[in-house]
Amino acid sequence: MASSLSLFSTLFLTLLYFSQANDLINKICSQATNPSLCNQALASDPRASRADLAGLGQIALEKSAAAARDVVSVVKSSGGGGAADVCVETCGRSINDLNKCSDLLRSCGGASCKGDLQTRGSAASANVVTCEDAFGGGGPARLKGATKRAKELINVFLVIANNINIDYEIIFYIVNKLFFVNNPSEMAKSCKGLATELVKCLSESDCVKVENRPYRECAKEQSPNISSECVGLRETYFNCKRGQACNLSRHHYLS
Repeated sequence: MASSLSLFSTLFLTLLYFSQANDLINKICSQATNPSLCNQALASDPRASRADLAGLGQIALEKSAAAARDVVSVVKSSGGGGAADVCVETCGRSINDLNKCSDLLRSCGGASCKGDLQTRGSAASANVVTCEDAFGGGGPARLKGATKRAKELINVFLVIANNINIDYEIIFYIVNKLFFVNNPSEMAKSCKGLATELVKCLSESDCVKVENRPYRECAKEQSPNISSECVGLRETYFNCKRGQACNLSRHHYLS
C-alpha cells in the first residue's frame, strides 16, 4: 500500500512538474512574433521540461544559431560574390553574437547581464535583416523563408531575455524544483509552501504584469495596490532561502 501511494505521489508530482513547465513555455511563446514556431522549437526539446528561463534561453539560442547557419547554407548554394558575400559575413556576426549570449547565460545566469543579452540578441537579428536586404528583394528561392525563421527564433530568445529577471517567473520555476529537492526536513517543506503561496500572491497582483521590472521595485511603487501579506510572504520566503533550507544556491540572482 505504501509502495503504491509512493508511486502515485511520484507520478502526480511529475505530471504537475511537466504541466507547469509547459505553462512557462506557453507564457513565453504568447509574447513571441510566431507563437506556433516558438512552442514547436521549445517544447520539442527534451531539456525544456526541466528548464528555467535561462535554460529555455539556451535552447532558443541553439535553434537560432542553427537557423542562421541555414541562411548561410542557402546563400552559399547560390554561388558567391556581391550580396552573397555580404550575407555570409553578416550572418557570421549573427552567429557569433548568439554564441556570446550562450556564454553569458552560462556565466551570469541571465539577470545580471540582461542588457548584454538584449543588445547582442538584437544585433543578431539585425544582421540577419542586413543579409536579406543585401539581395534587394531577390536572391535564392529559399532565402526569404530561411531568414524569416532565423529572425523569429531570435525573437523567441529576446522575449526570454526580456522576462528573465521577473521574480514571478523565477519563483514559478523554483516551486517546480522544490518538489524534487532531496531535503525532507520540515524547514524545506515550509519553504516550499511559502514559495507556493508567494507565486499565488504575485499572480494576483499587478506586479507580474509589469514587464522587465523586478517585483521588489514594482512593490515599492505599487504598494497601495499590493497586499501587505504578499510583500511579507516575499520577505519570509527569501529569509528561508538565505537559510539554505531550500538548497537553492544556484539561484544566486534571487538574493
